[in-house]
Amino acid sequence: CDLKEEIDRIIVKLPQESRQRNRPAALTVSVQEHFQVLKDQNQLLDRVRMVFNCGNSGNSVCSMDQLYCQAEGLHPILIHKVQQWASMTNGRFAVRTQSTTDDSSVHQKCDCEFKKWNEIDQSELSKELVMWAKIKTEERAVEKCLRSYGGDPSRLCDITRQSITVHDVRDLSDCVREIEKDEQVMLLRIKNRLDPDYDSKTSAGYRDLQLHLRSVTPETFSLGCELHVCELQLILTKMAEVKNEKGHKNYIEFRNKRGE
Repeated sequence: CDLKEEIDRIIVKLPQESRQRNRPAALTVSVQEHFQVLKDQNQLLDRVRMVFNCGNSGNSVCSMDQLYCQAEGLHPILIHKVQQWASMTNGRFAVRTQSTTDDSSVHQKCDCEFKKWNEIDQSELSKELVMWAKIKTEERAVEKCLRSYGGDPSRLCDITRQSITVHDVRDLSDCVREIEKDEQVMLLRIKNRLDPDYDSKTSAGYRDLQLHLRSVTPETFSLGCELHVCELQLILTKMAEVKNEKGHKNYIEFRNKRGE
């Protein structure tokens, strides 16, 4: 009940729905330099050479390449930000403990445990084993764009995404409050799938707190990704444990049958 009241209080202050779309930024020389460095260091795809739309920055992004160009720059920034929030709220991340290969399949089965970031941060090995969410695959982005958004790429708000796992609702509420207070992000939307009134049949029983936000820092402005909408999931540990087992595979089958 306290969580629902807290979320409802924040939702009232959020911007209009129309501001959730991804939007372009004007290209500057510094942006070109930044992406050249990123390309040299991370072997980015040729899409980083795509020029951002100049002029009216109020237009929605109409290019999937542009979205992925922004996502490549924002990805490490979002990881750093979730580390900060987790350190203040007992937040946890999945840490790989064992990796085995099934001889009958090319897929790997990964075992993991959820550790507090403050513990992970004490060990370089643990930090290397954190299972950060990857940028959404191009195939899934195209699929979702066509199935759910009528071919409009600007409505894809989860190409860049991360999650924080929390032990209980109190820690989750603390995390939401820290995010709300953070002047380096702009909260756009909260979807409370922990609300008792939420029909979990639409998500195959899965529940979390889903936030859409923008990172507004000098770094994101220089990279031209300050208007890129990213997704953060706050997940209770018990649910995350199910999600990281066969639950996610079952959800994909469920989603495909619904055509989402």
